[in-house]
Amino acid sequence: MMQLERLILYVLPGREGEAAAGWALALARRLGARVFAVHAVDDREQTAGDQESEEAAWKILYEVEDDAFEEDVKLSLVLEQGDPVERLVEVVAGYSGDLVVVPAGAFPPAELVRRSPAPVVFVGSAAAEAARGFKEE
Repeated sequence: MMQLERLILYVLPGREGEAAAGWALALARRLGARVFAVHAVDDREQTAGDQESEEAAWKILYEVEDDAFEEDVKLSLVLEQGDPVERLVEVVAGYSGDLVVVPAGAFPPAELVRRSPAPVVFVGSAAAEAARGFKEE
């Protein structure tokens, strides 16, 4: 039986990102797993000297950190720079992730599933209800 000890959560702003984070944190709490919250600042979208993208990324990561603290979930923050799919796959491999949780619509599913060394779950905003079920048990 596969044991889930390290969940890799790709963090994005917005409703889908909040749903994925809530789902991952609820699952991690139930399983006693650690979550690695990851965001990649895409070099192609960043101009020279532009710190806004990086600051916005840290803001999102810190929001997840606050939620993890409230849920009593162990969390590590990881900010990467480069192609998001490539960096996420490298983080999953580097941290020996057991499951990857990604907001619906974040990436082309086939590319990420094909390249990821761990199973991938895409979570949409409707999953927020499922996360509540994890919390109540």
